[in-house]
Amino acid sequence: MIRAPVSGKVNPMLIHRHAIAITAGLALAAAMCSGAPAATNRAPPSGLGIKRAQPPLPDVPIARYLGENLPRYRKAVDRARAWLDRLEVDPVALRAAGFKGKKKLVEILDAYLGLLRADPEGPGRDAMLERIAGLAEPAWTAAYHDMETADDTQFKQDSTSYLRAAYLLDRAGFDTGYYLAHILRILPRLNSHMALRGTDQRMAFHTYYSHFRLQEPFPLAAAFQSGLIAARASPEQIGRGAVYQFTHEIFVPYEFGENLDAKFFSGDDLAYLRQVLPVLTHDAIARKDPDVAGELSSCMRYLLFTSLPAYRDSLEYLLESQRPDGTWGDYERFRPTLGRHVDQVLSLHTVLVVLDALHSAFTDAIPESGGGIGHDVRD
Repeated sequence: MIRAPVSGKVNPMLIHRHAIAITAGLALAAAMCSGAPAATNRAPPSGLGIKRAQPPLPDVPIARYLGENLPRYRKAVDRARAWLDRLEVDPVALRAAGFKGKKKLVEILDAYLGLLRADPEGPGRDAMLERIAGLAEPAWTAAYHDMETADDTQFKQDSTSYLRAAYLLDRAGFDTGYYLAHILRILPRLNSHMALRGTDQRMAFHTYYSHFRLQEPFPLAAAFQSGLIAARASPEQIGRGAVYQFTHEIFVPYEFGENLDAKFFSGDDLAYLRQVLPVLTHDAIARKDPDVAGELSSCMRYLLFTSLPAYRDSLEYLLESQRPDGTWGDYERFRPTLGRHVDQVLSLHTVLVVLDALHSAFTDAIPESGGGIGHDVRD
C-alpha cells in the first residue's frame, strides 16, 4: 500500500542531503580502509606533494566569483536533473542484482530533495514531487523490508541507508508509521551492530535514533573522540582510502548542510581542518576525482573556509568537469563488470555530492567574512 505524504506535498526547506557512510560504489569501496589511525602527534599535517592541476584562479572575493558563475551553476543543475529524470532506481531489483538498493534509493531521494531545497518554487517543482513519490513507492512494500531475514553482511551494508531513507521520507512529509514498525522489529539486532560501526556511522545513527526517539545502546555521538579529526590524522594517513570517513565526520554535525550554524568543532579542530582540507582538495582535483572533490568542497563551505583558494578551485573544477550527459566522473571502464548498473552504482553518488557542493555554494548565503577560523565552541 502506498502512503501519500501527510501534507500532500514535500516540504523541501526541511530537507537536505546525506548519503551517510558513502563510498562511490564498488570500485571506490575497494579502496576504503578500515578504522581510524591511532592518534598521532599534533604537529601541522604535511602535504601529499600535490600541486594544483590547474592554474590558480584570480584572487577575487568569493561573492564575486559566485555571482559571475551563477549561469554556469544553473546550466549544470539543469543537465544533472535531466539525467536524474531518466535514471531508473528500484531498490528491490538492485538488491536482487547484488547491489545496495536501499543506498541507491537514498541517493536519488537526496538528490531530488536537494534540488527542491535549492529552488523550492522553481518551474519543475511539481514534476519533482511526483518523481519523489514514485521513487518512494517500494518503501511501502514487504519486499523492501527484508532486514529481518537479511544475513549479517547485507544487514550491515543496508542498515544505515535503511534508517536514512525512513528519516528522509519522514522529514519530507510521508506517513512513515509502516516503515517505523519494521525498524522497531530489527532494533535489537541494529543495536548489537553498533559496536561494529565506524566513527562517522555511529554519529549518523545518533541523528536517526534521536529523530525517531529510539534508545541508544550507548552514547553514539561520543564516537567523534575516536575519529580521524580527533586523532589529527595527516593527509597521508587519510589519503584516498579514509577520505569518506573524514568528510562524514564533518557532514554529520552540520546535518549535511541543513544546520550551517552548527557549533561543534573546537578552535584547535578548525585550525587543523583548515590545513588539511586544501591538501586533500588539490589532491582530488589532480586525480580528476569529482566525487571526492565534491565532498571536500561541501566541507569547506560548512566550515566557512570559503576564502581559501582551494574552495574556489574546487568549484571551478566541478563546474568545468561536468560531462555532456549531465554526470561527473569517468566510469565507463567499469561497465564490463557492472553492465547497465554503472549509472546507479557509481554515477549517481557523484552527481549527488557534486550537486550538493554547488547548491551549498550558489544558493546558501555565504557571510561576507566567510573563510575565517570558523566556530570555536565545542567542549
